[in-house]
Amino acid sequence: MPRKRETYAKTALLEDSDDEIRELETRQMARGKLRQKAFLAAFRETGSVTVAARAARVSKNAHVKWMKDPEYAAEFEKARAEAAQSLEDEAVRRAREGWKEPVFYRGKICGYTHRYSDPLLMFLLRGWQPARYRDRTEISGPEGGPIRIDQKVVALAKVLTVDELNELRSRLEAVDS
Repeated sequence: MPRKRETYAKTALLEDSDDEIRELETRQMARGKLRQKAFLAAFRETGSVTVAARAARVSKNAHVKWMKDPEYAAEFEKARAEAAQSLEDEAVRRAREGWKEPVFYRGKICGYTHRYSDPLLMFLLRGWQPARYRDRTEISGPEGGPIRIDQKVVALAKVLTVDELNELRSRLEAVDS
């Protein structure tokens, strides 16, 4: 039968090893949280999961696994919103303020020209005021009036191909003129 002192010593060793395991797990969790923070910070700056993973020195799969954690997923959505706002701010700056572009003469910079992005400005306007700047297509009849569709034409459209309908239309126009 073991003496009490030996029993106490074994119990203490087991408790110490449990403490070491808990401490190791805590350190690993802390290291994981630090990597998550590094990833999210890089994502806020770049808006790219690939670049953020490389910067935080983690795999993209780590991000996929982390997304299963609701707390991390919520933080990632905040980071995504910040990255989107940063991209939008840069788009506005390029559309409104423009940028300097070098002008070359014989392979050397001889000056600069200021450029703006009209397509980017139009894209922003369509996003902010879609009712005013959306693409509009209006089809109307003679003198801007309504188009009259005969039921016979609708029935023919169900049976004929587009080429056959175009041929029929050109024949009808020839007869009308």
